[in-house]
Amino acid sequence: MRLAGLVILYQPSSTIIDNIKSYLPLLDKLIVFDNTEAANENIHNQILELQNVILVHDNQNAGIAKRLNEGAAMCLNENFTWMLTMDQDSAFESNLFKEYVNCLEQLENKGNIAMTGVEFEVTPASNGCNCNEVKQVITSGSFINLALFKEIGGFDKALFIDEVDTDYCYQAILKGYKIIKFKSIFLNHSLGKVSYHKSLKTLKTTSRTLHSPLRLYYMVRNNLYLNSKYPQSIFHDETIRRKKDLLHRIKNNFLYGHNKLTLIQLVILGWLDFRKKKMGKKL
Repeated sequence: MRLAGLVILYQPSSTIIDNIKSYLPLLDKLIVFDNTEAANENIHNQILELQNVILVHDNQNAGIAKRLNEGAAMCLNENFTWMLTMDQDSAFESNLFKEYVNCLEQLENKGNIAMTGVEFEVTPASNGCNCNEVKQVITSGSFINLALFKEIGGFDKALFIDEVDTDYCYQAILKGYKIIKFKSIFLNHSLGKVSYHKSLKTLKTTSRTLHSPLRLYYMVRNNLYLNSKYPQSIFHDETIRRKKDLLHRIKNNFLYGHNKLTLIQLVILGWLDFRKKKMGKKL
């Protein structure tokens, strides 16, 4: 196997360097896309000091899907077989990435597997290469089988951010390929900003994952887009799960977040833009 990696940045902090170092040693090449309009020269210089790293920065936020497609094209041109995709705030602990690569090498019938992912919400209770077939994995911490990338059709640029990974998984499944999740490999990853609030129902203080109103706009619009794009007969349970998850996020942000009026406005706008078929980056 020839392994490449891709990580997409947006206004990164200095923690990105340590995060990259958690997986870089086992990659033949890492492509770093910085979607930040104005470059942080200090962080760029630190990235460029790393071995086998290419930094791409064109002063524009092109979203997630477009960068993933560009990165895959670069990797295919150099005959890489698998591409690791990472978020800037994600990292592997100790030797877990080495275990992940070993599990990927041992995986049977790799030619029929479009994407592999890992656990990030629940710390695994088992060791080894325990895995199972799933309908969806998140982009961060996933390996993409580049031999199948063109046939699957790449990532849908209409989504810009959010549901990009779900769409690719669904597309792969419809083509007859499998999505595999290694339940024994854990990734440090956050789906949003975690803060602590007193529950209005139980009065207990618990953690809540909150998002900006703009992020909720993309979540609403893209959730509806996927529901219209894929047959409910195949992804019925997934559609219900994603709907419940979205409603839960909206509720948490409304109850515990700030800018409630802006949140309501952008949630409604997400629905309206979907109806108007206004996709891509919100202008």
